[in-house]
Amino acid sequence: MTTISHVRACQPDTMVAFGEHLAERNSIFTERLDQMNRDVDTAMQTWHGAGASSASARALSHKLAGSHIGSSVVTISDRYNTFGTQLAAVRTPLLTAVEKEVPGAGMTVDDQGNVTPPKMPGNSFSSYFIQQLVNDQAAWLQSRIKAFLVDFGDLENKAAQAITADLQQLAGYQKAPDGAPLSAAVQDILTGRAQLPTDPKQLHDFWAKLTPAEKDALFQHDHFIGNRDGIPQVDRDYYNRQNLNYLRADAQHKLDGLLAHPPQAGTEAVEKWQSQVAGLKEQIAGYDKVKSEIRMKDGVPRLLSLIDDQGHAAIALHNPDTAGNVVTFVPGMNSRLSGIDAGVNSADAMRLAAQRADPSRQTSAVAWYGYETPKTLSDAAGSEMAKAAAAPLDSFQAGLRVTHEGARATDVVVGHSYGTTAIGNAASNGHTLDADKVIFIASPGVDVNRASEISLVGVDSDDVHNHLYATTAPSDPIRLAADTETHGTSTESERFANQFSSDGPSDGFLGYDGAAHNHYWDPDNRAMDNVGKIVTDSGPIS
Repeated sequence: MTTISHVRACQPDTMVAFGEHLAERNSIFTERLDQMNRDVDTAMQTWHGAGASSASARALSHKLAGSHIGSSVVTISDRYNTFGTQLAAVRTPLLTAVEKEVPGAGMTVDDQGNVTPPKMPGNSFSSYFIQQLVNDQAAWLQSRIKAFLVDFGDLENKAAQAITADLQQLAGYQKAPDGAPLSAAVQDILTGRAQLPTDPKQLHDFWAKLTPAEKDALFQHDHFIGNRDGIPQVDRDYYNRQNLNYLRADAQHKLDGLLAHPPQAGTEAVEKWQSQVAGLKEQIAGYDKVKSEIRMKDGVPRLLSLIDDQGHAAIALHNPDTAGNVVTFVPGMNSRLSGIDAGVNSADAMRLAAQRADPSRQTSAVAWYGYETPKTLSDAAGSEMAKAAAAPLDSFQAGLRVTHEGARATDVVVGHSYGTTAIGNAASNGHTLDADKVIFIASPGVDVNRASEISLVGVDSDDVHNHLYATTAPSDPIRLAADTETHGTSTESERFANQFSSDGPSDGFLGYDGAAHNHYWDPDNRAMDNVGKIVTDSGPIS
């Protein structure tokens, strides 16, 4: 049986740290493997004949072997993250009971979890009655402690079995790089006779049964597979990083082709050519910024949850699948990939605020750039882009819920400016958002007139108000837009949402200052302190 001394000696956090380090090193391996493959492809363009064919086949074999190894390591990394988090979730309350609750009640506990209550002096009825109460408390503490010990032991065994099986599978790829034959279900997808499930829960269940080789085959079939909601975040990150390299290389190839063949000056084709060149340069700048932002910083792993060729991406700080709190940040107008660092910084500010409010639970924050944002005020006055954001945001949140490991996380969706309007559309007019709480920051309106029109999974319409929070700095000119009610009733009402304070500069005309609109994430802004408390349920907001 698992003992208290054994649990005390175990350090599950080191499993999580090892898993994160393994994932980071695997990303470097994958990136170098991708570069090798691109170099080989370049060489093959000018090398022909039997030797070239042989070299190409050998390169393909190495590519498959490296890809299978990489995806196997991702699985192993995820095991360490998942089981480390689950073991820590058992260890912490166990040691709290042993080291605080038991001695605090004047009792003792042995290494097997047996709790001994103190003996009440005297033979009176009151002494007998108190002794019974103490005995009952001791029995309750003992049952909790022993249950924790059983759970810890069971998790250790499951972790050992799962990691051992994964290591054996990894060793198998060393002997047979091609892996076992693909299943009939996977073959049907590759040949077009079937499709991957679109429902996040169904996709998650299907994905969990695949081997690394089968996952790799599906990625080769569809390089955007990492964007599918229902696939675990570590797998999404692994395949999206590879696709990011492909997308960047493809955009550069197209740009080089355009620059090598400019149109004749003075022709109508010049304007189109210039527009295409500018678009590709912006696309490449976006990919480069994403690549820079997914590097681990300050010991916090970053996962690429979404990347496509339409200017969309999502970057997670810490793994949402194992965190106790998950914050999804939806930015406002003029948010593009080349400036995704601003959104990542905002997400990180909220993550840090939550960690300060409750250090006992890890918080993950996601910068979700998954929709086309307005580029002009006239665009922002309309709801078309917010409506287009509804389905992908709903799906992303549903996927987060499905892939989460362990106890249910607190999922919070935070919108800024037009991002709040996008959230409103994702939670109304037939859409339901999977979020425990929603925070509107500097909102022009969310396209509804009452809080009860907001639909959250598992929340009654009469209770939705208690799950909504809002703030706008007194000097933020967005208040003027909200007052027009172009996007419905202002969120700045206690009847609509729980209000909290925020600060901002006020040096502008009539006390309004445009700079206030983007100051909410400053460390000394009361908004961040309040957001941290809201995410973690750790105190009253002000």
